[in-house]
Amino acid sequence: MKKVLALVMALCMILALAACGQQSSAPAATQAPAAAAPAADAAAPAADAAPAEEQIVIKFGRTPGDLEPTASREVMYATAFKEYVESHSDSIKVELYPSDTLGSANDVVGAIAAGTVEMGAYDFSLINNYYPETMVFCMPGAFLNNDEVNATADTDWAAQLFAKTAEETGIRVLSVVSGGMRCFTTKGYQIHTVDEAKGLTFRVMDSPIYIKMVEAISANPVPMPGSEMYVAMQNGVVDGHENTIPNILQDKTYEVQDWIVMDEHIPSMTAVYFNDALYQRMSDAQRAVVDEAAAVAQAAARDVVTDILANGVKSLEDNGMTVYVPTAEELDAWHAAYGPACEEYLRGQVGDQIVDEFLATIAANR
Repeated sequence: MKKVLALVMALCMILALAACGQQSSAPAATQAPAAAAPAADAAAPAADAAPAEEQIVIKFGRTPGDLEPTASREVMYATAFKEYVESHSDSIKVELYPSDTLGSANDVVGAIAAGTVEMGAYDFSLINNYYPETMVFCMPGAFLNNDEVNATADTDWAAQLFAKTAEETGIRVLSVVSGGMRCFTTKGYQIHTVDEAKGLTFRVMDSPIYIKMVEAISANPVPMPGSEMYVAMQNGVVDGHENTIPNILQDKTYEVQDWIVMDEHIPSMTAVYFNDALYQRMSDAQRAVVDEAAAVAQAAARDVVTDILANGVKSLEDNGMTVYVPTAEELDAWHAAYGPACEEYLRGQVGDQIVDEFLATIAANR
């Protein structure tokens, strides 16, 4: 009897253990799907979220130093561009490099083409060495005044030319700001007529059309970077140079030159260059901010030029320069000396079509 009772008790224990095992495994089976559900829910928003924008740093070079923005179109442009971009985008930062700290203007424009520098504000003529068709903007005698230059740069024709420039060179012309008409300056020589410039030495930018222009008046062109021209004039390496009133005031050229003849041969255009590969790589939102910033900065920079030109001649005279305004006959002689020669040169370099389109665009706006 004792054996039977022991057997019954053992059987009850086995059944009880089996029941406990079923109870403990059942919740585990029902809990597994519940634990997986939150993970799936958490993954859903990540799949729908927009990709993060690339963080971009724009190195922006220029020649003028830390002047007040109202004293320099390049400084005003750079300041306004940086302020607009950084107040409208969390993914773009603009670093300003004044005083050619990134290198000479020629070097930086080359670096923009290569993509090692993103942006710079330098003379428009520098793009001539990369895309010769742009030389038409530097044709002596083509423009009557500063406003006409800006109006031409804003046309659809110019936009198409700049689009081709970007495609061929990797350099996008983001903005154009005309800084007045260029004139010849000297120290120790008073030149009233084109004949009196014969044999003198003038610093010019490294551009074929500028070199051709000075040769056409039987003078000697000396190409050199803007960062070197002050010392060259100070030391008598060159007799003079050619520049605009705003640039002469900005660079304090009046300290080393005492005479200016207002022949107004070529506009001094600042181009704002931008690496096109970066521009194309940006998101739509980033490109929109850059375009909007360019428009705001361009308008502000053009206003600076207008204000400076309004009192330009008096400012030069107040700083010790003698300003000579040619008679109508003398001015015609200046333009006749270099105008046709440079136009013929341009037609030989870039063809009749682009020259004719350029002149027709000016005439249509005029």
